[in-house]
Amino acid sequence: MRGIAACLVATLLWASAFPAITFSLREFTPYHLALLRYIFVTIAALIAIAVMRVKPPALKDLPRFFLLGLFGVAFYHITLYLGQQTIKAGTASLLVACTPILTAIFAWKLLDEKFGARGWAGTGLAFVGAVLISFGQGERFGFSPGALWILLTVLTTACYNVTQKGLLRRYSAREATLWPLVLGTLPLFAFTPGLMAEVRAATPITLWTVFYLGIGPGAIAYLTWAVGLKRAPASVVSSFLYLMPATAMTISWFWLSEVPTPLTLIGGALCLMGVALVNLRKRAKPTPAVPPAAPAG
Repeated sequence: MRGIAACLVATLLWASAFPAITFSLREFTPYHLALLRYIFVTIAALIAIAVMRVKPPALKDLPRFFLLGLFGVAFYHITLYLGQQTIKAGTASLLVACTPILTAIFAWKLLDEKFGARGWAGTGLAFVGAVLISFGQGERFGFSPGALWILLTVLTTACYNVTQKGLLRRYSAREATLWPLVLGTLPLFAFTPGLMAEVRAATPITLWTVFYLGIGPGAIAYLTWAVGLKRAPASVVSSFLYLMPATAMTISWFWLSEVPTPLTLIGGALCLMGVALVNLRKRAKPTPAVPPAAPAG
């Protein structure tokens, strides 16, 4: 029960990040929001590294760790925030939920993992769902350009997941998660100019929201997710991720008054069915379970 409770907390925190990002983007640019949030995340990660005495990566592996941070932090958050400027928070969570499909395809091509007919069927179903979501944003039928940014977010997360698998043969999940968080923040400091001006102009509620994004979904969620992985089977823990889009859409409905369109709901259902099909396919050798790169931004 403790493991289940920990997973529920992580799922709720990650789901709440999508509407919190949309709310914060009213006063911050995507670039400054990513930097400010991950300053808080980095501080929390460094404290965790010191308290838990997490070993630093070997010098020869530093480029791969930096690449993980580049995909899982810098690229992920910039593309996600650019997309959420024009796309609803709940819809963004539905598109991000397609990440396991692209990860499975990359693993099939690069890591020689089995895919099979069920995997391709799930991929096709999720693709149709993603198209419906992309065309179902407004009152009129039309494609939303913001969906392309979110799909780039999915691409960067899949790259992160595949890159991380190689490191998990030599490093613990803790080491392969915390150090990329720190290293991935470094490229974001390129957006330092203008940050303090936006901080001074922001309202207190927005600043507290960004702080929450860094400490809640960015730090506490990873800790509680790790507790869940330790106390419950990975297959059970992973199933909680299916709750995230519905939870994000519910929070967005009450917080931001974002009402999903019927086409978005239909597309979201197809996406989740496709992801379920891909995850239910017969796998080869199981790989160590780790927290997703940044499932909630």
